Amino acid sequence: MTIEFNGLMSGDARSESLDAKPATLTWNLEGLFTLVGPNNTTLFTQTATVGDSAQVAAYDGTLDFQGESAVSFIGLTANVSGEKTFTNDSVFNAFLGTEPVDFLFSAKTISIVNGTANILNAIATKAQGDVQVTYNYTPTPDPERVPE
Repeated sequence: MTIEFNGLMSGDARSESLDAKPATLTWNLEGLFTLVGPNNTTLFTQTATVGDSAQVAAYDGTLDFQGESAVSFIGLTANVSGEKTFTNDSVFNAFLGTEPVDFLFSAKTISIVNGTANILNAIATKAQGDVQVTYNYTPTPDPERVPE
């Protein structure tokens, strides 16, 4: 049995420098994706990171996330994917039968904006994932009949 996992995170950040000098602002977004399967078995743990940076001017006197003292990092995305084949009974047996199998997908993000000491930030992140389970079945040949 093979399980494939794909995850996507995206984020937007708006930053306003309140400093009296120009600065470089750097945004780093990191996501930890976890997929837990039957019997509370962790099937995948993957990390994705993405970042960007920009120059901003000294504070323009208006706190509006616009103008030369502000920057918007919009639509930064990162993907993770993985594939594992399971042959051990502890995982495989949970998929036998006709009952539904539950998965728990979680994504935790950490957003960090670095630069000047005086920054105001507004950050929004989201994540999604999908799972595909494939059964790899090799039939056992029928035994040969012995002629009578």
